[in-house]
Amino acid sequence: MPSDIGILHIYSQNWEHDKSYIVGNKKGLIRLRDCLNKVINSGIPNNINHKESDLVFASDGEGYEVTCINTNQDDMLHSVWCNLSLPYIEDERNKDKKTPRDLI
Repeated sequence: MPSDIGILHIYSQNWEHDKSYIVGNKKGLIRLRDCLNKVINSGIPNNINHKESDLVFASDGEGYEVTCINTNQDDMLHSVWCNLSLPYIEDERNKDKKTPRDLI
């Protein structure tokens, strides 16, 4: 694998209060940072979901798109948050909830 490729691994939580990790080389972390900066500074109206994406690679050479979504909703009780699955892999409460993919 060429040394100029952005490598990024994002490990989610298994359950509440578990740790999550973002591990990458400098180029991969910069791509994630730039994606976050674009979605934060987009100037999109507050009632519209906005996404930005970039291509990164896992260390096995498989490329994937990392997508950052700004829901523009700060209220935890807003329907966007109430209908979105929790970010825990092993959580039965997620079976009838929307995934981040449903927001874009």
